[in-house]
Amino acid sequence: MVAALWGIAVSQMGGGAYYHALAAANQPAVTDPDSISVGQVLRVPYRD
Repeated sequence: MVAALWGIAVSQMGGGAYYHALAAANQPAVTDPDSISVGQVLRVPYRD
């Protein structure tokens, strides 16, 4: 769900606009940002 990726991007990366980077960092596990699963482990990329 995009709202979940958005919230993770806000809390962990400093802004919702980073949800694209979050989705990209988790390829191929997240092929569709709308279909992440509860309990799925995601990588949070380092933001410069």
